[in-house]
Amino acid sequence: MKNKQYDAKVFAFMLWAMMEKLERDIRESKFAELMNKYSRVSVIPKGIHCLSLRLTDEYSSNAHA
Repeated sequence: MKNKQYDAKVFAFMLWAMMEKLERDIRESKFAELMNKYSRVSVIPKGIHCLSLRLTDEYSSNAHA
């Protein structure tokens, strides 16, 4: 990309495409995180997972801050 000369329209389109891809990746990862939390809740008995889920949820919430 450094050696090629792009006009403003092509460069803007490339930036737009990169942003769209990153936003899609973020949405997919958030959905995967939600599904992982749901599957952990439904599979593991409540007495075992209560503390670990709270800690995991707190950790992931702080990681997004």
